[in-house]
Amino acid sequence: EENVYMGAQQKAARDDFCDLAKGLAALDVIIIHTAFWSGEAYAPDWLRNIVLFAEVPFLIFLSGYSSNYVHSIKKQFRSLLLLYLKWCLFVPLFWIVSILLGEDMTIHHLRNFVFLAGDNTALPVVMGSTWFWPIYFFVVFLGICVVKKIQTPHLYIITCLTAAIYLGCVILQANKQIIKVVFYLFMYMLGNIVFSIDTQKLKKVLFVVLGICVCVSIPAIVATNATSGITPMAAAKSPPIFWYAAYSLIAPCLMMLLKNKNIKCPLLSWMGKNCFLFYLAQGISSSALYFVLPYLKNISWGVKFLICLAINILLAFLIVKILLYYYIWIFRIKNYFHK
Repeated sequence: EENVYMGAQQKAARDDFCDLAKGLAALDVIIIHTAFWSGEAYAPDWLRNIVLFAEVPFLIFLSGYSSNYVHSIKKQFRSLLLLYLKWCLFVPLFWIVSILLGEDMTIHHLRNFVFLAGDNTALPVVMGSTWFWPIYFFVVFLGICVVKKIQTPHLYIITCLTAAIYLGCVILQANKQIIKVVFYLFMYMLGNIVFSIDTQKLKKVLFVVLGICVCVSIPAIVATNATSGITPMAAAKSPPIFWYAAYSLIAPCLMMLLKNKNIKCPLLSWMGKNCFLFYLAQGISSSALYFVLPYLKNISWGVKFLICLAINILLAFLIVKILLYYYIWIFRIKNYFHK
């Protein structure tokens, strides 16, 4: 009984650590969309480069990592459909808020939003963030099919092949969407296989990989234009080329090195449990910063950024709370969307 209890306790600890990492990724998305969009009017280039620390690639890496907790393909596909349902239920709220802000919204717009198309000027970051959803759904769907149908030893080979295909696509300058899909599929596969790796035995390897990634990333972080032959990090993310790929591996390396440290942060863990609701919420809260900026004239960019970030985080928390009550009200099942 004691062994069973200890095993359950360890699993819970891994869940908490993964949630904490997801919370960090959700927080970084808020920071990114504070520095970008409205932040482009005042934030320096190096700041927008450096904040791309633990965003979409890390989220997809964590999706692959957490897929080990659910062994049923049906349950994983059901979770994916449930995520899309959350978006579809979010669209009417977004539509109503847009109308209240003076947008001329029609049923045609509503249909486009459901299928992740269209644009909006009052809340631009909402639709500006939707590029992530088709990529995420497609990559996770492929990832589930691969990792649940192929034996673990072969997954290592396939992950390496995916990395090689990504390198080839970048060198040959393949279609941008193909590069995105292959890169994010690699991150998903990588997340899945590192779950069972003993990080203590590979600590030296992780430190070497981390050091290489940091060194490769620095030129792209400090770059402000591509005239030196180095693409700035902010431009290297779409499609994700070598600089961005190296930078995206820093957060997973740090996560693996800290995996057994029993780090606790309840607020970040709660954000992690609701990370995709935060992804929805930050679209509205980040767009709201455009209405705040006119009141922050003649303030240094650093103070302005911190004020905007604080407002963005507080608004995102408020909107997530509203969304949770909204979803619970629709389904009449308390805590159903907390899972």
